[in-house]
Amino acid sequence: MSRRSPLVAAAVAAALGLAACSGDGDAAADAPDTVDQTDDAATATDPDLPAAGSDLAGTTAILGSVDLTPVTAGQGTGAHAPGLALEVTAVGQVPTIPADVYEDITGDRVETEEDDQPATEVRPADGHVFVVATYETRDPEWRPRGNEPRTTGTLRVQGSDVEELFRTDDGSRHTGTVVVSLPEGHAPDDAVIELETDGAFQTVSLLDGKRLRSDVEHAYPGPQEVTVVSAERLDASFDHWIAGDASMQGEVVGAYATPYMDEGYGQGDGWASPGQQYLAVEVDWHSTESLTWAEIITRAETPDGEVYQPINDPSSLTDAFAAPAVFQLPVDVDEVTIVIESSYQNGAGRNSPIVEFDAISAELRIG
Repeated sequence: MSRRSPLVAAAVAAALGLAACSGDGDAAADAPDTVDQTDDAATATDPDLPAAGSDLAGTTAILGSVDLTPVTAGQGTGAHAPGLALEVTAVGQVPTIPADVYEDITGDRVETEEDDQPATEVRPADGHVFVVATYETRDPEWRPRGNEPRTTGTLRVQGSDVEELFRTDDGSRHTGTVVVSLPEGHAPDDAVIELETDGAFQTVSLLDGKRLRSDVEHAYPGPQEVTVVSAERLDASFDHWIAGDASMQGEVVGAYATPYMDEGYGQGDGWASPGQQYLAVEVDWHSTESLTWAEIITRAETPDGEVYQPINDPSSLTDAFAAPAVFQLPVDVDEVTIVIESSYQNGAGRNSPIVEFDAISAELRIG
């Protein structure tokens, strides 16, 4: 079992108390119903009990059942990234922690004046409170699947790293209980879980489960469904210079929008630019015969007249749309027209005739 710095326990308790009395009107409106038990917890604590260090902080699996307030997940709680979504599930304060929990967090036994009567409980340091929070993570299953970046979750108390809680290298499903000692006058950001994904940082408070900061606010609400409202189909015949009768078929068959697309797998550029999202358009494209040269132009047009070019080359040596055509669009775009124009050189020589096909288009609705 890994041992944690004593910072964690102190930070959780103080943070909870501040969250309950914060003057931020919007935050108070979105915060879960929490129990203001700071004063009661402090007055109920036996001053003769051994005290934890003021920097107690860590995770434990042996705290057992304590009275915590569930956090209702909403738009302003938790944080997500490709491959991992975090929610703080319950928060609260406790007047004392069991001595074995103290040892589990710090690696040290509780010292008492009389060893024949060992203490069973530990109180917070003077002027501090114990805050407790539980968390869980899962895979949000963002598209495209299969090459998600690594996300790490770190416990931070009063601006300092305490310990790494989890990383997606070890899977997307994690649960834990955090105990932190915080000053009675703590702030909501004094105890947080910080996520780092491909250079972007996000923090979630252990006092109320709210997302306090995100470098990628355009990642919310997250990936959006895209509906193919209508799609024209290319179905043309031509006289192939070797095989004779040949045909060409093409059609937009699907799409998805996402704030993150890996450069290697999805042919994006990591996190989309602020205020932007990726639109990946899937095209079914097929020729009955090999073609020596082809030019395919794909573009996205918005109702206000803006035109966007793909940020990637979706073709391979054998397939014009081996990968989706990827565009980067403003997040407020909810309608887009995809236009595909194609022409082919019908022969091996430079002066061979060019076969041009009618352009096709597809109407997409995002969200």
